[in-house]
Amino acid sequence: MGEIEKQSIKGTIYTYIGVLIGFINTALIFPKIFHIEQIGLLNILISYSLVFAQISSLGFNNTAIKLFPYFRNEDKKNNGFLFIYLLTALVGFLLVLVVFLFIYPYIVNNPNDSSVLLSKYGFYIIPLAFFTLYFNSLDVFSRVLYKSLVGIFLKEFLVRILVLVDILMFYFNIITFENFVLLYIVIYSLPAFVIAVQLIKEGKFNVKPQLRFLDKELISAMISVSLFGIIGGFAGVAVVNIDKIMINQMLGLGNTGIYSIAFYFGALIVIPSRPLIRITSAYISDSWKNNDIRTIDSIYRKSVINQTVIGLLLIIGILGNINNIFELLPKEYSKGYYVLVFISFSFLLDMLIGVSTNIIGSSKYYKMQSYFTLLLIVILFFSNIVFIPKYGIAGAAFASLLSKFIINGLKVLFIYLKFKLFPFNGKIIISFLIAMCCYFLSRLLPDIGNLIVDIFIRSSMITIVFISLIYIFKVSDEVNNKISEFYKLISKII
Repeated sequence: MGEIEKQSIKGTIYTYIGVLIGFINTALIFPKIFHIEQIGLLNILISYSLVFAQISSLGFNNTAIKLFPYFRNEDKKNNGFLFIYLLTALVGFLLVLVVFLFIYPYIVNNPNDSSVLLSKYGFYIIPLAFFTLYFNSLDVFSRVLYKSLVGIFLKEFLVRILVLVDILMFYFNIITFENFVLLYIVIYSLPAFVIAVQLIKEGKFNVKPQLRFLDKELISAMISVSLFGIIGGFAGVAVVNIDKIMINQMLGLGNTGIYSIAFYFGALIVIPSRPLIRITSAYISDSWKNNDIRTIDSIYRKSVINQTVIGLLLIIGILGNINNIFELLPKEYSKGYYVLVFISFSFLLDMLIGVSTNIIGSSKYYKMQSYFTLLLIVILFFSNIVFIPKYGIAGAAFASLLSKFIINGLKVLFIYLKFKLFPFNGKIIISFLIAMCCYFLSRLLPDIGNLIVDIFIRSSMITIVFISLIYIFKVSDEVNNKISEFYKLISKII
């Protein structure tokens, strides 16, 4: 766990600096200078590109994580794995491009949307999907080489700082909105180039085919994993984006913009898990290959308790400041109040199950991950159809919460039944009790009057009380060690 912790800490630092910049972009600037339809446009372009990029991968991202250990050999340039990877992505993109051209009129000509923005800028989905596809492919390749930080830095930090520059250029009338969108697409495409250059510099970008290495058994395994990866990968990215796509089709770009901003605040809860999930995937895959169930159990238990603690701290911080959050936003965003509540709890559910998705996806039961994710998108799709017409954007958020509650529970149950691994204990209950106490204490605080001061005092009180109680009750060894190290550092400074 030493290397995992080291990369996880660095990844978390990059991530949270990016979060801070993203907060400035999304919460403080976007709603103030862009119309809700313009915000909806930017989000829907990203959502469609992510979906098409994932389909274009033909499930090979899943294959890379699960089967790369069988190709791993630095002396032999990993037996031509990167050539197969990039070629598969290209074939997939060309197939998806044909489909996209057929459905493009349906995407941009939405009778429920009075805005013409998507019909004007919808063609940007094509290059954005292409470069998203190749960034995702090279990022996964870096991860299986135990080089996770490059992708985290590019995606979580660099993109957001460049978007901030783009926003400021628009705000100060240096560029028009049309040029802003073009630069926005270029910024989101840039990481694919940067990560390719990084791999070339490290001598890892070898695309020489070595097809003789492939035998019938390995080819069969790659096809099987990829086929189920197509289902799981598409469903996985669709789960994150289907609500925005369905809201856009049913309610228009304006409601998509409001939903996206509220969604952003709720999604802050799951951000700390991203570095850990990315970093542990290769370690769990290697552990399955070596039948090292003890290491998997250790990673599983630590991921659950640590992510639970972090997730609870963030959700009580968000809900304790929920009125302040909507004070920061223009009045039309008040429609997103319950979106924020439901989305926050839906992402907390993801934190509670730790690396369970990685455990299933890299095990011999990897097909089940595809089934789970496919079932999730089916439940989400039909629950959106039911709840969006009745409750609008809040209905979409509730559909996400309901769907994740069902599927995440099934994942934990499956891991227990198949591998006898169960990560929950009494410390989880203690964590929830501490979180409830901190939340209710925050609600007892009177309104300070000054918005910024109120956020600072309320958040500080929640953090100090929560962390102190977590430390006293020794809920997490890792958290306690970090608190002790921080205390020693402060003591030396003082």
